[in-house]
Amino acid sequence: MTEILGTEPPRVYICCDWGKEFDKRAVFLTDTRTRRIRFAGRSPFLSAAGTPWSVREALACAREFAPKSSVVLAFDVPLGVPLSYFHAAKRYAPWTSIKTFVDWLPLACRHRGFLESSNTASTWRVDRPFFAVPAGKGSLKAFEAEATRYGVLLLRSIERQACAKPVFVTSGIPGSVGSAAIEFWRELVDVLAGSRDFALWPFEGKLDTLLNAHRIVLAEMYPRAAYSVALSSSPPEERARLKIAKNDEGCRRAALRELLDSKWVRDEQVVLTPEDVESAAVSEDSFDALITAAALLRCALDGTPLSQPALEDPEAEGGILCTGGINLALPERNFAGPCVESPSSRMCYRAGLLMGM
Repeated sequence: MTEILGTEPPRVYICCDWGKEFDKRAVFLTDTRTRRIRFAGRSPFLSAAGTPWSVREALACAREFAPKSSVVLAFDVPLGVPLSYFHAAKRYAPWTSIKTFVDWLPLACRHRGFLESSNTASTWRVDRPFFAVPAGKGSLKAFEAEATRYGVLLLRSIERQACAKPVFVTSGIPGSVGSAAIEFWRELVDVLAGSRDFALWPFEGKLDTLLNAHRIVLAEMYPRAAYSVALSSSPPEERARLKIAKNDEGCRRAALRELLDSKWVRDEQVVLTPEDVESAAVSEDSFDALITAAALLRCALDGTPLSQPALEDPEAEGGILCTGGINLALPERNFAGPCVESPSSRMCYRAGLLMGM
């Protein structure tokens, strides 16, 4: 298991659920000193300045805490590419000198046509990897077959284990992340230029080392890796990935009630207000941001590793937070919480937990 906390544990985790459109972005934070989980700005969907969330706004939020606390700034967007793709990219003339994903990203995003999405498998190329999956059986397999001609597998190792979607798919299959990745990468490249006060994990070092040196570390999160960490009563080695029908408001509310009723939340006197909880109940984006913030808080309080060394690649693939708190070898299970309101969901724990759905 990887070291994650060092001599001074991260104090603030900012969790950004990220979409292509601004109204599909929501941000929650948690402070390990106060055990508080709350909006990071004026609402889950607006920064402190009252503007839609962007990478710059998220960094501005992190800088508010950085003078006194180390900050993990996590985005629900792929921060890395398959290793086989990266090696193919290094054979491409404009990118032969690249060493890591961080070196490659600015060059790639400025390459003509790189961020355009194709919809025909025969047009897939290393320098134009994004694509929309057309309707019809076998459409995705056609793109996979074309990529293998270049020696490329479209999934990162951690994506295969976590059942995540390929970074390059922009649309056409449920849960596609390519469109969000394009917008995020564009914004990230803008802030990577010149001197900077943040680092990217794991490409630029171990998490604890980076936090001590830079105070702000950008990382990738994946809510489906966080659900079980936040909600399960089992120890990490017995926690399977958890599937929640987050597009169903009843299921979101049931999951939030389970979080609020959980022993670790009560024991640690975690603070959530009715407003925080209700915002996550009515929006799947806010739900993912809040649940991931809760999962990272639990990892910090329990001393659970955020990741596993075997699932970290500092060259190309990156890593995903919360994967150290679950057992990816176990089969995924479905969330089966009650979809009716329990009496305890309206209780107020005076010790510090505010509840009220």
